[in-house]
Amino acid sequence: MLKAEKIVSTTCPYCGVGCNLQLHIQDDFIYRVTSPFDSVVNHGNLCVKGRFGYDYIYNKQRVTTPLIRKTRQVAGSRTQAFDRSEWREASWDEALDYAADRLVEIYRRDGSKAMAVYCCAKATNEDNYLLQKMYRALFRSNNVDHCTRLCHAASVVALQMAVGSAAMSNTAAEVVESDVFMLTGSNVSENHPIIALQMKKAVQKHGAKLIVVDPRRIEMVNYAALYLPIKPGSDVPVFSAMAHVILKENLHNPQFIAERTENFEAFAASMEKFTPEYAETISGVDRQLIIDAARMYATAGKSAIYWALGIPESTHGTANALSLINLALLTGQIGRRGTGL
Repeated sequence: MLKAEKIVSTTCPYCGVGCNLQLHIQDDFIYRVTSPFDSVVNHGNLCVKGRFGYDYIYNKQRVTTPLIRKTRQVAGSRTQAFDRSEWREASWDEALDYAADRLVEIYRRDGSKAMAVYCCAKATNEDNYLLQKMYRALFRSNNVDHCTRLCHAASVVALQMAVGSAAMSNTAAEVVESDVFMLTGSNVSENHPIIALQMKKAVQKHGAKLIVVDPRRIEMVNYAALYLPIKPGSDVPVFSAMAHVILKENLHNPQFIAERTENFEAFAASMEKFTPEYAETISGVDRQLIIDAARMYATAGKSAIYWALGIPESTHGTANALSLINLALLTGQIGRRGTGL
């Protein structure tokens, strides 16, 4: 068996899960990719892209040397440069010095309002932290954006409004500690396969019950205790009908509501019209399935909700997310391990 000259630890660049990789290298060539079993993110598991999708590194069209434009750009005038002849190769030291000097030049000339940075979910948390720190601490700028803010803009707004933090309340790995978890707006088996593995493990080895709410019969339906095949765009009526059932059957958490929430009476009144029968006429989901889902979610010791871009990327994405958040707040299924959003 070929033995690696060296093994380099890194992070998978394909999706936002951030699986740990170990690159086995011989003669400056990656011939194998593995993952450590003690990784808290992926526990040695990798999807097909993470394990085998590294041949792009050796593509002849890949740029492997820093390039600097031959014609320097001036403020107020921007031109595109698609032809390789418009660029010259540079060393890493020259390129980094050039970029740093230009950033400082712009900052000194135009001030902090001229500085902005756009981060990426495919970078590591550490990289993104350093990038925003550089702009906030050195350039005194809060113009820091992230692709998640764009894709999950509606989720960000809803979470900020409802819980004061525009991020997941719990880690995805905690799904194995949940008694019930609901998956909606996410084809997790294809988009985040390693998280899907953890969800399957939660069902098969830890006895968790899965509720899938999705217009498509995704693979995770095969592991679900309940499947609610909603019509596209009918998320709010279905989740509001679940809240209606929880309120009518006194399955809500009065202590949590009193201590941690506001405007409960107004919210409860707004849920009056969202009966399971009403939601059925809009969503096409059988009313009994809605009732069963509400009871299953509300009565479990630990329930969690997972959603992806099927929820925010909608004309009413913020309302979609808020209707899910309301379920967690209504039942106190947030703020503990194995619960949350």
